[in-house]
Amino acid sequence: MNYRILASLSAIGALALGGGVAEAHNTTFPTSVEFQTSYDAGSELGVAGQVSSSRAACVPNRTVKVFAIFIDDSRELVDIARTSDNGAFAGVGDFGNAVDALAKVRRKNIGGSGHRHICGRASDNFEDNMVNP
Repeated sequence: MNYRILASLSAIGALALGGGVAEAHNTTFPTSVEFQTSYDAGSELGVAGQVSSSRAACVPNRTVKVFAIFIDDSRELVDIARTSDNGAFAGVGDFGNAVDALAKVRRKNIGGSGHRHICGRASDNFEDNMVNP
């Protein structure tokens, strides 16, 4: 039997048994964001918090949007912050007559080609702990 034919049949057999090209896959890692404190920042208000995840790569350099929420449920973007290496963030701005604050973290793909490893999105309301300056 010709060695070329034998090699081809062996390769086809290996592919049929699952020994072929790696398949793409998607994995999502849960993420949370939590306001921890507010502070007086001169004529403005500062808020600070923490982004957490079971996957360490989902914590640093995440974009956190901080919104003021008003009595009529309307929102206004107050600041855009980035998390530190350990997930800490702070936003400062004019919350005016806001009754609440909202932090939102968008999804982020940390995977390579064909492997979508998604850091989940998250949000948190500051609720009744907010103090206007």
